[in-house]
Amino acid sequence: MDFCSNTNPVQSPDVISQPPYAAAGHLARLLKASPEYQHYLDLSRKIYSDPQVSPLIRRLQMMQSAYFRSDDGQAANQILAELNALPVMQEYAAAEQQVRLLFHAVEDLISQGAGLPFAENAVASGFG
Repeated sequence: MDFCSNTNPVQSPDVISQPPYAAAGHLARLLKASPEYQHYLDLSRKIYSDPQVSPLIRRLQMMQSAYFRSDDGQAANQILAELNALPVMQEYAAAEQQVRLLFHAVEDLISQGAGLPFAENAVASGFG
């Protein structure tokens, strides 16, 4: 296997079918199908169609795309506070936290099995 080539060796069908890669692919599908992740995706779609959330997000995006003075930072913080006070946004934040906890638990299991901190090493080595 040539690790110096420009192609990703993990994309090769013969590599993907090898046990560790096949297991990783299976794990990814299981995580994607998990109730936590599905709930998070449902809420993500819901917040962007919510009549209270959409105008606030548009206002924030307009502020972010424009160059604004320091006092406009207070206005952005006020909009964020309004967003975060909405029940649908609180539910979304809780769902996001549940997904984060699930992914961290999986990361911890991989780290324990490998005998080294998985994600920490992936990020430190430039893989993340």
